[in-house]
Amino acid sequence: MNSERSSHKQFEARLIQLLRWRFEKSNLRVVDHLKVGDLPLEIDVVVISPERGWIPDFDKFPRLFDYFRQHNIMEVKTEEDRLSNEDLCKLMAYGWLYMARNHLVDVAEVTITALIHHLTSGIKEALHKMKFKPISSGIYRRDADPPAYVISFTALPDELLPEELQAFSDSARRRHIFLSSLGNKEKTPLVEAIFDLYESEVRKIMLNIREESLRNVLSVVPPEKIIAALGDEKIIAALGDERIIAALGDEKIIAALGDEKVFAALGDDRVIATLLRNEQLLKSLLAKLDPEKLRKMLEEKNRN
Repeated sequence: MNSERSSHKQFEARLIQLLRWRFEKSNLRVVDHLKVGDLPLEIDVVVISPERGWIPDFDKFPRLFDYFRQHNIMEVKTEEDRLSNEDLCKLMAYGWLYMARNHLVDVAEVTITALIHHLTSGIKEALHKMKFKPISSGIYRRDADPPAYVISFTALPDELLPEELQAFSDSARRRHIFLSSLGNKEKTPLVEAIFDLYESEVRKIMLNIREESLRNVLSVVPPEKIIAALGDEKIIAALGDERIIAALGDEKIIAALGDEKVFAALGDDRVIATLLRNEQLLKSLLAKLDPEKLRKMLEEKNRN
């Protein structure tokens, strides 16, 4: 995870990745960034059912998309990249361009969806002028051939919103997902996406939950990722787990942290105690550190 805020393309790519996994579990084929003309005429996601009359398994398939047909064209917009009026017009054109590209003539086989974070006043006005009608909170439909939907996932209730979209909705929903994963000790791509894209939020969660829950982070997120991403000696000390210490023995992790942060972690008595219980790991770690800096740190510790 970078210290700088991730670009909107990183958010879009992660959301598409998560949606792909969700749809493929329902035996749907997913094509992303499909070119239908010269750039930027590129469809974000196309979700294709294996056959006409396909009936989804709703235990795996989100009820939100129960209007899907055989070919489903989707534009994805996260909070970092808002839908514009021009995007909306291009999306309508994508339906026909996709049909031309695939030699489709039956509009009953196609749906079009703009899956967006929230509705701006400008988009609401454009939806009205383009004959989109609200059919429920956060969902607008245009009765045309092919039919088109605009779905604002921040406006949808949890029971209708798959976790993939909840993770990109707001901080309260992300916090719930993250803490639930700790209780279940379940490592998922969804939790990794939250960890990578929302660094400041995850840092606050980790510094403000009970120590036993904090240790469960290790079951969900690889320890080297925690150290390299946060580099926070308070978190390292609070975890106090041999797997965290083991991660410190990795050359890539030491390089990512820098010697100073590793030395700071070694300054904690609990960390030292854990290392002393594992002589092989201690030798391995010490061999990777700058001997002179290590000597000075130990001298300073002894003086204190």
